[in-house]
Amino acid sequence: MFLTFGWREGAGLLLGTAFHLAHDEVDLRIVTLTVPPQEVITRDNVTIKVTAVLYFYVVDSSAAVVNVMNFMQATTQIGQNDVA
Repeated sequence: MFLTFGWREGAGLLLGTAFHLAHDEVDLRIVTLTVPPQEVITRDNVTIKVTAVLYFYVVDSSAAVVNVMNFMQATTQIGQNDVA
């Protein structure tokens, strides 16, 4: 923690603390992500290639930043896992 000294109009010395807070910007608009193509085996043992597009938007920006390290990568991983 750093102490900062500041001078303002009037008598006395102002002591305060300086914090460096991280600033993360979260886009609240609808985001589209393309899931890379995957090969999937059907019930009758036929191999097909599946592609997908994810549409999502962030509802709670503080939860998206605090609870997950990288929410865009986490959303992509969930989308790839649910396609198969």
